Amino acid sequence: LIDALRGFPLAGVKEIIAQGLPFACSDILQRKLLDPLLPSSSPSSFLSSFKRAVSVISTSALGTLVSQAMHNVQFAMVANPSLSYAAAARLLWERNGASFLLNGAASRGGLMLLVSALNDL
Repeated sequence: LIDALRGFPLAGVKEIIAQGLPFACSDILQRKLLDPLLPSSSPSSFLSSFKRAVSVISTSALGTLVSQAMHNVQFAMVANPSLSYAAAARLLWERNGASFLLNGAASRGGLMLLVSALNDL
């Protein structure tokens, strides 16, 4: 059981970024960028809902991409209990090069979008 919990501080930071970024920044993106670009007549209009969805999806995608390397390092540490944080990152770099920073991001994307949408309710 203890090996399954290896890298949990990294997992915590990863989740703060992946879920916290959309929760904290989607409203800012909507107000500062989307609202001026696409003014809507009423807060309950289709356009307003569309802008909200675009802002949540965009920030979710960014949060997933930014946190993917941490996700990969954590999984490497769980899979190989002898690895430290640095050793896991080094091993992933040696095996995959820079692609280890984003490998697997697409498979996490749908889940992150769903979680962000539920957080927004």
